[in-house]
Amino acid sequence: MQELEVTLIKKNISIGQYTSIQYLEQGSFITCFTALDINQQKVIVIISNNQKELQTRLQMSQKLQNVNQVQKYSVLAKLQIKQDTQSQLNEYYPNIFCQNSFALIGEFYENSFNSFIKNMTVQEKINTFRELLKIVKTLHENSVYHMDLKPSNIMIHDGELILIDFGQSVCESEVESVLNTSAYSPRHDVYACSVIPEKFDVYCLGNILHDMLVQIPLSTSLVQDSRQYKQLQDSIGNLAANIIFGMTTREQEQRYTVSFALNHPIFTANEMEQIDQETLLVRFLNSWAQSSNYSPSAESFIQLNQQLSQDFSYSDLATSNNLFDTRQSLYDFTGNMLISAVHSCYISVEDSLDL
Repeated sequence: MQELEVTLIKKNISIGQYTSIQYLEQGSFITCFTALDINQQKVIVIISNNQKELQTRLQMSQKLQNVNQVQKYSVLAKLQIKQDTQSQLNEYYPNIFCQNSFALIGEFYENSFNSFIKNMTVQEKINTFRELLKIVKTLHENSVYHMDLKPSNIMIHDGELILIDFGQSVCESEVESVLNTSAYSPRHDVYACSVIPEKFDVYCLGNILHDMLVQIPLSTSLVQDSRQYKQLQDSIGNLAANIIFGMTTREQEQRYTVSFALNHPIFTANEMEQIDQETLLVRFLNSWAQSSNYSPSAESFIQLNQQLSQDFSYSDLATSNNLFDTRQSLYDFTGNMLISAVHSCYISVEDSLDL
C-alpha cells in the first residue's frame, strides 16, 4: 500500500502531492476535503480511520470501472504523520487525523442532484428518475448494490448523473443486516432478520422519486388503499403513486425490481397514447403478478381515482411546473375546499396502516 506524508502549512493540509482546498464535511466514517494535485486536477480526498470502509469504496470502483456514471477512486494510501504535525492537526482539525488514518483519492463533482432538478417540470423529473433507474440497473447487473441511495449521493457532471459514496455497498444477493438509517432507507429492513440488497436499493429509489415529486421523503412504507396512498394519488396521479407504492411496499419480496420498474407505464404512457392509462396500468400489474407470484389487485389501484383520471390525466400533471398548479387544477375539477398534498402533512404510521 502506498504511503503519503501529511504536512500542515498555514492550516492548509498537504497529503503527498495533494494540497487541500476546502474542508467539506465530517461523517460517521469519513472526512472529506477537496484538493488540488500537482497536475492542477481537482480531486476529493477522503480521510478515515476505517480502512475497511475505504477499501470497500475502492473495490466497488474497480468492479465498476467500465461504468461511466459512478465515482472513481485511484489511490488508497496510509498516512504518515510526524509528531509535531500531529499536534498542529489536533489544534485545527481535532479528531480527524491520527497515525492509523488512511486516504482515498477520487474524482470530485461539484453540482448536486437537488440543484439539478430544482426547476424541472414533473415530466422532466420523471425522465431524470428513469436515467437514475438505468444506472442502478447497471450496478445490479454487475452484482453491486449501493445500499445508501439518496439525493446527496447523486452528483451531476456534464449534465449526467453520477453515483457516489459506495462505502456501504455489497456484492451479496442477501445480507444479515445493514447499518443505513437515512431518511430514504427502509427502516423496517434494517431490523429484519435478512435483507435483500436489490430490494433495499429499490425502496431508496422509490423514496427518492417521492421526494422529487412532493418535496419530502416517505416517513413509512405506503400501504395500498390507505389514506396516505389516496392522498398521493390525488397529488401526483395514479401512475406516479403506483410506481412509488410498488417500490416502497413494506414486504421486500413484493417490491418491484429495477428492471421491472423501468417498464412501468409512467415511462411509456406518452409513447402509447392510443391506450388509456388504466389499461396500461392493469397490464403492467398483471405482468408483475405473473412474474413475481404476487397479486397486487390491479383493479383496486385504479377504481379509487377512475373518474378523476378521465378528466385530469397524468399528462396534465406532467406539463405542470409545480404541485400548486396541479392541486389548483384538481380543486377546479372537484369543487372540494381542499385537496391534500402529501408534502403538506405527515400521516401517522397508524393512520397509514388504517389501524
